[in-house]
Amino acid sequence: MEPPELYISNEEEQWAEDFLQKYGISSSTPFLTIDPTHRRVTRKWPEENYAQLITQLLDANPDLKLFMLYDPGEKEDVIKIKELANNADRCIVSDDMTTIREMCAIQKKLTVILATALRRATQLWP
Repeated sequence: MEPPELYISNEEEQWAEDFLQKYGISSSTPFLTIDPTHRRVTRKWPEENYAQLITQLLDANPDLKLFMLYDPGEKEDVIKIKELANNADRCIVSDDMTTIREMCAIQKKLTVILATALRRATQLWP
C-alpha cells in the first residue's frame, strides 16, 4: 500500500513564501521547524533542554532561523522555551497557529524538522 500524499497548491506555496518573508526567511535562509511540545507528559522533553538545544543550534549556525510549531493550548510553552534560549530573536513563534496545510507548505521549504513526535502529520489520516 502506498503511503498517503498531501499535495500543496500553488496558492498555499505562495502563502508559505509570503509568510516566511514576513519573518526574514528567504529561499537562501537555512531554517528548521521545531515542535517542542506534546500533550502527553511522558513524551515531553523538559523546556530547559529544548532551550539549550536551540541555543546550541543557533550558536553553531549563525544564519539559521527556527520556526516553532505548536498545537492548541501549547503556545505559552513554546514562548517560554523561546525566552529561555539565547538568540531568541531567531526563533519564530507565529501569532496564530498554522493549519496542517499551512504547516506542510512551510515544511516543504525548510531544511530540517525537529519534533518529539510527528503527531500533526498523523492528523492528516484517520
